[in-house]
Parts: sequence; C-alpha cells; structure tokens
Amino acid sequence: IFDSRLLLIANSRPGGADAKGKDAYLYITDLQTGSEVLRFGPGHSFVSALVKGNELNVFALEFSDFGRKMNSNGIDRFFTTDLKNWNTEKIILPEGDEHLFNSSVCRDDKGFLMAYESDKPVQFCFKFARSKDLSEWEKIPGLVYTGKNKEYSACPVIRYFAPYYYVIYLHAPVKGHNGWISYMSRSRDLITWELSPYNPILEAETWE
Repeated sequence: IFDSRLLLIANSRPGGADAKGKDAYLYITDLQTGSEVLRFGPGHSFVSALVKGNELNVFALEFSDFGRKMNSNGIDRFFTTDLKNWNTEKIILPEGDEHLFNSSVCRDDKGFLMAYESDKPVQFCFKFARSKDLSEWEKIPGLVYTGKNKEYSACPVIRYFAPYYYVIYLHAPVKGHNGWISYMSRSRDLITWELSPYNPILEAETWE
C-alpha cells in the first residue's frame, strides 16, 4: 500500500531460459483498477518491494543474460516518493562466479533484513544482509540457508514477527506431492531453523 493505493510491483522477462536483459522490465499495476501505472527498471527481474514512510522501495536483479549464460550484475534498489522521480543504487553484488536471483526485505528490531537467493554454495540457497537505511547493506558472513540437507531452497520471502523470522521458499519436488512446492521455516537467530510441521504449505493440484 503506497500513497493510499494498493499496488502490485511485478516484472516481465520475455524469453524464459533464453531471456535477455534488454527485453526485461519492471512494472506497477493498480490492483483496484487493474490498470498499469508505469514501467521502469529496464534490464531487471526478480522484483520485491517495501514501503518506508512516504517512500516506495523496489529491489530487483540487474542482468544481461539468463539461463545457462546467466550474467547477473547485482541487486539494485529503486526508490521514489511520487512514482515519477526515481533514484537507483547498487546494493548487493555477487562474489566471484556467484549468480544472484530473488530477494526479499523485511523490518526487524535492528533495522532491515534482506534474504537474497544465490547459486553458491548450493544451487539454490539464500543468504542474508542487514541495513539501517535501505541504502547501505552489509552481508552477514557465513550465514547460508540450505534446508536440512543442503537442498534446493530458492525464491525466499522473509518476514519478521517477534521473536521469529519466517521464510517461505521454493523446495524441489518431494515424493507424494505435486511438482515444485512451498516450504516454511522459522528461526529466532537466523542460524537454527525449524521447518513447519505443515510443509509443504502450498502445492499444485493434480491435473487431468
């Protein structure tokens, strides 16, 4: 909810596994009218957003190539107070031959926390960074979420409801369930995690 409007921030990435950054963009839709408000952020994908006071913050990955030739240039922050004038800054960079993907930001008792998806050391997993102002971010060294057995843990959404952090993320197919499924996990300290006894919390219905 920004400026009393219910908005959806999304991304378009034509081409699927062969997508090129030059064809991708971010866009905002007014959910009450169904109309597109604006397009911005060319060359970006994997978008999320957070409202801070009168400021809309959008986080998205800049990339030039997707799929096997993946070339990601780091996570950018877009921010505005009027949906017309935007500022952009690079906030998270990949390390070495690492590739970045989705990110999610929440408030907590220390400021702001980001969970961001990586393909190192497990394809896929997610790592964490902290910020006081959404502009300057510090990665939390050595902290990687890889499920129980260094397993596929992608597309994190993170939220904080004291005293727990909760993440909903994409898990690889599990026998007895349909396709790729959503898991939930919680932690008090971002180190020790407890899987929900109701996992998977979301899965596709069977198709006939």
